[in-house]
Amino acid sequence: MISVNLYLGFRPEASFIGHLWDSLLILIVMQLFRYDRAQKFEGLDSSNGDHINAFYGFIALIRRFFILHSSKLLLVAAFYASMSPIGVTGFVYLLMLVGSSMMPKTSKLPGQVLSSYTALLSTAEFLYQMLGQKLQLFPEQAHGPFCQWFGFRVFADGFWGLEAGFRSRVLVFASCILRYSALCWLKQLPASLQNSGKYDEPCCLFVPYPRRYNETVQERQPLLDGPESGGSIDSDVLPEGSSILPHTSVEGLRRTQSFPSAVSSESNLSAISPGVRHNAVDFIMVRSPSSRKTRQWSKMVMLALRRERYQAQLRTLSIYAKHLVENFFDLLGTEICMLMLLFASFAVLNIISLIYAAVLALCMLLNRKYLKAVWPYIVIASSSILVIEYLLYASGPPSWNVADLLKEHNTRCHTCWSDFQTDSAYCRKCWLGIVVDDWQTIVAYFIAFLFCCMKLRSNIRAGNADTSSFHEVILPPSDKLAWKEITYETKGQWTWLDRLRFFVYLHFLDIVLLLVFITGTFEYDVLHLGYLAFALIFFRMRHNILKTRNRIFGYLQIYNFVLIILSLVYQAPYLGDSSSDGKSIFDMIGLVKLAYGLDITSQTIVIDITIFFVVLIQSAIFRTKEFEQVLRYLEAEDMDAKLRAQEAKAAWKTEQLQGIRKMEEMKQQRRLQVEKMKAEMLNVHLDMDVLNSKGKLKERELVGHLNDPSKVAETGCFHLSSSDSNLPPSRTDGTLRRRMSFSDTRSSLREEPLSSKVAELRANKDNNQLMENEAPSSEIIEESHSSSCGPSISNPPAIKKKSSFAESSVRFGVQILGDGVAQVQTLGNKALESLTGFLNIDQNESGDDETSATEESNDNGQKSVEETTDGSFMVHKTDQEVSRWSSHKQAFLEMLHHLSVLYLFCYSTIRSNIDIVCYFFFLIAFLWEFSLLMMVYAVSLFLYALLINPGPSQKFWLAMLIYTEVNILLRYMNQVIIHHSELPTTSWKLWLERIGIPTTVVVDSFVGSVIPLFLVYLATLIQSSIKARDGEWMSVTLQRQRNSSEASKCSWKVMFSYYMFRIKECIEGIIISLGRYCLALVYGSEAPPHFVQVAMMVKEWPQDGIQPRKIESDFNKLLRAVHHSTCTAQLDEEDHNVSIIRVESIESSQHEESAVIAVLEAIYVASKRACPGSHQSTSLTPAKDVAWEIQRAKDEELVEAISFPFPILSVIAGGKKEVDLYAYIFACDLLAFFLVAIFYQSFIKNSPEFLTVYQLDGQFPKEYVFVLMTLFFLIVVDRVIYLWSFGIGKVCYYLFNLGLFGYHVTHYGWKMSGKQHGLLLLRTFCLIKGLSLSLQALQIKYGLPHKTALYKQFLTRKVSHMNHICFRIYRALPFLFELRCILDWSCSITSLTMYDWLKLEDIYASLYIVKCDAKLSREKHQLGEKRGIWAKFFSGICTFLILILIIWAPMLIYSSGNPTNFANPVLDVHVQIELNTRNGRFNLYHTSLCTIYSMEDLADSGANSDSHLEDYDLDDVQLICCESNADRLWLVPPPTLQALLDSIQNDFSVIAEWSFYRQRPKTKELALFTNESSSVSVYFDASTNTTGLSVSNLHPQYFRISSTGEVYMLEGTTEVVSGNLSLIQGPQSWWNFLRSNSSNSGSCGTLNGPFAIIVSEEVPQGLIGDTLSKFSITSLYITFVLAVGRFIRMQCADLRMRIPFENFPSCDRLIAICEDIYAARAAGELALEEGLFWTIIRIYRSPHALLEYTKVD
Repeated sequence: MISVNLYLGFRPEASFIGHLWDSLLILIVMQLFRYDRAQKFEGLDSSNGDHINAFYGFIALIRRFFILHSSKLLLVAAFYASMSPIGVTGFVYLLMLVGSSMMPKTSKLPGQVLSSYTALLSTAEFLYQMLGQKLQLFPEQAHGPFCQWFGFRVFADGFWGLEAGFRSRVLVFASCILRYSALCWLKQLPASLQNSGKYDEPCCLFVPYPRRYNETVQERQPLLDGPESGGSIDSDVLPEGSSILPHTSVEGLRRTQSFPSAVSSESNLSAISPGVRHNAVDFIMVRSPSSRKTRQWSKMVMLALRRERYQAQLRTLSIYAKHLVENFFDLLGTEICMLMLLFASFAVLNIISLIYAAVLALCMLLNRKYLKAVWPYIVIASSSILVIEYLLYASGPPSWNVADLLKEHNTRCHTCWSDFQTDSAYCRKCWLGIVVDDWQTIVAYFIAFLFCCMKLRSNIRAGNADTSSFHEVILPPSDKLAWKEITYETKGQWTWLDRLRFFVYLHFLDIVLLLVFITGTFEYDVLHLGYLAFALIFFRMRHNILKTRNRIFGYLQIYNFVLIILSLVYQAPYLGDSSSDGKSIFDMIGLVKLAYGLDITSQTIVIDITIFFVVLIQSAIFRTKEFEQVLRYLEAEDMDAKLRAQEAKAAWKTEQLQGIRKMEEMKQQRRLQVEKMKAEMLNVHLDMDVLNSKGKLKERELVGHLNDPSKVAETGCFHLSSSDSNLPPSRTDGTLRRRMSFSDTRSSLREEPLSSKVAELRANKDNNQLMENEAPSSEIIEESHSSSCGPSISNPPAIKKKSSFAESSVRFGVQILGDGVAQVQTLGNKALESLTGFLNIDQNESGDDETSATEESNDNGQKSVEETTDGSFMVHKTDQEVSRWSSHKQAFLEMLHHLSVLYLFCYSTIRSNIDIVCYFFFLIAFLWEFSLLMMVYAVSLFLYALLINPGPSQKFWLAMLIYTEVNILLRYMNQVIIHHSELPTTSWKLWLERIGIPTTVVVDSFVGSVIPLFLVYLATLIQSSIKARDGEWMSVTLQRQRNSSEASKCSWKVMFSYYMFRIKECIEGIIISLGRYCLALVYGSEAPPHFVQVAMMVKEWPQDGIQPRKIESDFNKLLRAVHHSTCTAQLDEEDHNVSIIRVESIESSQHEESAVIAVLEAIYVASKRACPGSHQSTSLTPAKDVAWEIQRAKDEELVEAISFPFPILSVIAGGKKEVDLYAYIFACDLLAFFLVAIFYQSFIKNSPEFLTVYQLDGQFPKEYVFVLMTLFFLIVVDRVIYLWSFGIGKVCYYLFNLGLFGYHVTHYGWKMSGKQHGLLLLRTFCLIKGLSLSLQALQIKYGLPHKTALYKQFLTRKVSHMNHICFRIYRALPFLFELRCILDWSCSITSLTMYDWLKLEDIYASLYIVKCDAKLSREKHQLGEKRGIWAKFFSGICTFLILILIIWAPMLIYSSGNPTNFANPVLDVHVQIELNTRNGRFNLYHTSLCTIYSMEDLADSGANSDSHLEDYDLDDVQLICCESNADRLWLVPPPTLQALLDSIQNDFSVIAEWSFYRQRPKTKELALFTNESSSVSVYFDASTNTTGLSVSNLHPQYFRISSTGEVYMLEGTTEVVSGNLSLIQGPQSWWNFLRSNSSNSGSCGTLNGPFAIIVSEEVPQGLIGDTLSKFSITSLYITFVLAVGRFIRMQCADLRMRIPFENFPSCDRLIAICEDIYAARAAGELALEEGLFWTIIRIYRSPHALLEYTKVD
């Protein structure tokens, strides 16, 4: 019986609609499809391709997309159908897929064949579902395996089962229909939008809208004025029938429409593009006011050109993007295929992977032209692989009548590396590709085949499009210059798009290397070590790689490819050990087994693929033409940077010459001043006599002036009325004249340079102008102050100030809501402007880019431009006020400009001082790990880098960079060994760590574990690149290079002798270099360039001016004459070693009109010996030697002998820079001394506490004392060397200091390994000491200051708040001032006694303090001006609070409310009972077995409710219960016992002693309490037959232990403890104390011994607990509070007595006399020194003289 439902689909139970529903749906769909087809053909016939506007829009774009790519979708659907399921039917799909893959895209045959075959196959599968079970075709039936192999599968029941079975067929049908529709859409396109080539793309993806060309022109002509600048095209639309595509003759360029309408004629290009540019320039240049603003107008021109270029780039950017999308596979098809082949290689993991790898090698090695010829064979190979592997996966057909299913093999291919021993044959077939058991491998084969076919189709087309053809043809002619070449000359016209393009081309290599570096640290193996090595080395060779491109960079690509091959080969089942746990040699190398299929999750493979991808992109970038432009840009920039560096150094040296000349002039004036002071000593004494004789008259006049209130009211202040008119007329002028002549010369020497004063005046003027708008009342105050004291101050200005303030307040109240943001931005801009002014930043030097960017942004909101008085531009106001939005925008742009200026300033500062950053990281690297490898950085820093002059060379930085790379790689290799092998033994581990090789496993990031090394590497890399870019300065040849003939290559003996001679020269050169290095350390050396400044007198200027070449020739003749006058040997002219110079610059002198200054550079320096050849020149001061020769020629009149054109006035050599760094060195050493004094014991004990230097029997540890004494005496020795200017001693001291601290720091670093706190203190000390050593090295480098220059003190050189505070601290440190004065007096040559020396130093110090007070406080104060709130706060309130703290702090410390208090419980208790007789004390009972309970333990016993304990904290109360039996046996000799019994007959008592042990206070941890009781009676217990003592009032029940360690009976308590003391006799005897009834003793339970309740007071912790808690409150007040109070009283008492010596109107003259004393001492004029000293003593002895010398000029 036939089932109607099964075979016909008829359900009798369904309704009528249900029966017709499926048929109706099919009929409706067919009718809709027929209607759509009719409409399409009708529209196609009626349009004829004329109306193309219907093909624009998103829907049309989707249609064109399917026209281009529907064939690919059809291939993917066919492959999916072939894989579901795999069988004969799927193989047919695969054959049709391979056959149709290379057919033209316009062919209908693939769709028709696939749709027909799919229809037949679907029908067959449907019949199989109906009849298969009856025909024995289902699985587990007779013919089931054969049908299954053929490709038939049984569907699941229901709709979803049917959907799953026919899913692949439906996708094929849908793809065929989509392909058919796409071909229909292609026919509807106009002929101009179609391509007629067989293998060309059917159409273009993007089609532009047709529009007028002159609209495009007008969109980008904001600056055009006339209508004549429009385009030459007058038609509204393109001519009918013409193509909107430009005709191209470039071969291989596919026509694209991804650009607007363009005109290809050159006439149109010349008529449009230049016109726009010239009009823009003319618009700017016509508005230019004059030639004075050329730079500003040139910026405007550049801005206009940049804006025009930016607009053109925006227009062409979309064109370029569309071009890339359309030609993406044509441009990057090879690279995409390489990635897909690489992906397929890691997906299949068999021998075919090596075939794909071979194809990758061909792609990398062959040229694109040859690769194009080979590619068809690659496609054939990939298709053959796909077909064969598919057949192998499908396997052979089973028998027709076999009922069993196909048996699957137990072993799988992806587990063969572990199951190779069990089934080697099967695994061998898997590796050879004969067996395929994973469908994902077939997918990988198909992906490789598909992309190879796409590349072949691209190759078959006419050619490949590239960027050059794009620029030449695709872009409109008017926009071709938008992406012109990247050149250094046109940098000002770059937009941000150009900068982005330049950044990508230049720095993509850095991104690649950074990615390689990061991926190289993911795993610890040898292969990743190679990646890390490549990254480090390539970072160092970055500039060479950019120049050579793929010749060096290709090694990374080869290494990556070799690793890929090794990974693929390692997948063979023959290799690897399945039982290894990460310790095998393959794991150490980095080879791992991978998973089959498309799930590539291995980290190693992801790294390899990523690196391959980025390296591939970088290689492509290297081959572009734009990168060649970048290289030319870098060459020009490097050349310009070298020139700027040379010019900057020459300017610096010239400025140093000017400073040396000024210094020589000051020295000469100082010598003249000393001579003048010697001559005027008599006049000074006469002045003192006159002042003393007229003192009484002066005093009377002053007293009368004070008694006359009218005079005081007139002047307003006393010091203004004191004038020289009080002196007799006969002596007034002479006295003032002599005094001023005595001091004016000195004051003139101390004047600042004129330029600095002018800059200061300008700064003050700018500040005043800045404050005019903010506070107009300040001008009124200044005017009132500038007038005299009293009458000029009046009320109207104050009223005016008040009214102006009220008006401004009203205005502010109105505008506060609307202009709040603008006000904040204005304040921020003013702050930024003030900061830039403080840092002396020239905003014009910040670069034109920021200025142009700001101007470009401002131009968008401007309506017209006009010039102001200062040459700037402002917006022309059409209304009364500028709009609020414009003001906000202007303020924001101004803020951005200031921030950019600050950023550039900070960047340039760091860049110019990157060597200091390197030095800092060198020191940090050594402090991070005190090892031998890290010690190299410290040694190179302190023995070479900081000592060499002018600084380390490029070879040094390169050597340190290579050493850092080796160090990093060594640590990485060590981690590789540790991760894959056993850890070293303890002894080896210790020595490896000391060498610098860590032995611990790094779990976290490798970079984080060696971060100091990477910081060193990064800083050194930057410094090396900067040094290589700036170039080395030309060194002076010390010996003329002689031409050596090349060794003959015919004789090996000559070659051997030649090379031996070269080796000997190298050894001699090394020895000479070491000798020069040592001499340079001791005597110093000059820094290049070696300049000599010569002043010449020019009476009459030549007609043709002063020619530098002629002057250079004349100077060389002069130097030759000097040499010939010394060397009389008969030699050839070329054998004489004559000094050679060249002229750097010639300029007129600023001091003398008839003088010129010539700056000469020493090129070659001759030896000072008699003749050449006798000695090699080893001069360290070439400029000084050349200057000596020129001066000698002047002295020996050789200048006139050789007819030198101009007389030589003076010769100044560019010597060393005079630097005095002793004050900074002393500060660092003093800080290190205090650090050791405070934290030494914390370092030794590795404790976070400080000031914990323990005392052993009242003594300090000897190591602590020796360390402090060593540091102290090193400071003393350094001071002595500084005072003596002993260069050799300084070098020896430096080396000794370096060796001493280097050894001990390394020793303690090894000793403190693992102790973090101790290492932190050690590193802090090393950092401070390293700074001191660095300053000492710089001092040796620049040379010690001469003894004659040590007449000035560091802190008193200028008056400032910082100097004043530091000087106060220096004076406040105990013994520091006295020790310095005594040591200076002992080491200096002077005529003063030590006591006089101390007087002079005290006078000078007090004068400096008075001067600081006058300059910093009183000079700015106006008469009648009230003191500010901040002055009152710091000087008044803070001082008051300090005094209050001193008074009340001790009481707070010793109170229970001390916030630093913490509980100090009793930790241990000992109780002892002794018998006190007339013969002494005898110990009876002793126990330490006491149980201590806290207050929480007493809660149940009711002790917490005791009224005596209510006022105490629960944590401070403890209950002590002791054992009744003693812890010691009663062992007494009989004679002693008899003596004891005899003594008891008389009076005796019992003494109870309690010993309490606590943690604090220090040195008072033990607290004792003793109580004696006389209430003792003897008793006898008949029950136990024992005799004992009954003791009453043995000890109190309540104790209080104070914070200082004393024990008292608790106040308010009277309870005592009594008991019976008895002797327990037996084989061993001991004493027993059994207490009687006592309150609160129930908590002790069975412990019936001594009993007590104690209250232990809290003690302060930290520093207070360690120091102050040791003293009592009385001793603390006596020693501290009263002493401080007495000191403050001494400072405040008798202030009136110090008025004559502190309230000086001016103390400049007295300070000048003191400095003259120092100058006379430095010059060796001891008589003058002593005379001036007694002069200042006489001034201080005479009040009238002191009054005259402290007047205001």
